[in-house]
This record gives sequence, structure tokens and C-alpha cells, in this order.
Amino acid sequence: TSITIPNSVTSIGQYAFYSYVGSSLTSITIPNSVTSIGEGAFDDCSSLTSITIPNSVKRIERITFSGCSRLTSIVIPNSVTSIGIQAFYECSRLTSIVIPNSVTSIGRNAFSGCSSLSDITLTAHSIEEFYRGKVNFLLTDNGVSNAARHLQINDIEITELTISESVTSVGDYAFYNCSS
Repeated sequence: TSITIPNSVTSIGQYAFYSYVGSSLTSITIPNSVTSIGEGAFDDCSSLTSITIPNSVKRIERITFSGCSRLTSIVIPNSVTSIGIQAFYECSRLTSIVIPNSVTSIGRNAFSGCSSLSDITLTAHSIEEFYRGKVNFLLTDNGVSNAARHLQINDIEITELTISESVTSVGDYAFYNCSS
């Protein structure tokens, strides 16, 4: 149920712990020697409750943690620059996520089906796209694209939101249907 990967490992391959292999896996410790985690590596590991992504990982590939329905929170380390399409798809118990300013792209539906997600800490100032079902966060970097920075949030149950000083405009209907 619990795995500690040794320091001699530098890469976790595609679908390494996929479904049938990982269905009883509840926790995994990944050392800083691991610099890449392949697509779907933990896809459908439905018992996984805790994981620490090491500071050496640069990308979270597509569907890496898809279907990890018991995962409740995750902290993305400062080394990560991109989060792939459907990376956390249907992580239905995921309640909080911290996304650092090192992340410059988040793929479509990265958090789609995360029905319990209520606490998103988005410290990034150069996010281009962040989709979660009906939720669309859009934040562009003023210095790189010469476009105004925007933050748009639609149809989400948010009770508290802090907008950083780097945001210079909030678009029309940005908080439309945010009843809470």
C-alpha cells in the first residue's frame, strides 16, 4: 500500500502505477533524484491519498494523477513549469491545490471533475490557460504578451478570493454565478 522509491531512480515511466498496479497504493514517496514522471504514471490509482512531488520535476504530464479519487490536497513545487491536460482529472476529493509562479501553462481540463476543489492558491503571474470544467481562469503576463492581465472565474463556488497586485483588470462577468 505504500512505496518509497529509492534515490537511484531518475524517472517514472508512462503508466508505471496505472490502475491495476496502483489500485491499493495509498501513498508514495518520490525522491529528488526523480526528474520526470511520465504520462498517466498514477492514472486511476483510486486509493492514493498522499503524494509529494519532488522539487526536481519540471512538468506534470497529461493525466498523470487522473482518477486519483482519494487524493485530497497537493502542492506543486516551484520547479514545475507546466501542468498537462487532465493532469488531475476526476480527483473528486481534491479540496486544495497550491500552484506556484513557476507554472506558465496549465492544460485544458487539468482539474475537471474535481468536484470538491474549493481552495485554489494561484500565485502565478504568467498563467496562460487554466480550465476546470465550467471554470476558466485566464491570466496573461503583461510583460511577455503586452496584453492586460486578466482573471476570469465563472460558475464556481468560491467563498474567498485574493487577487494579487499584479492583476490589472478583471473581465466582464468574471464572478458571474458565484453565489457563495
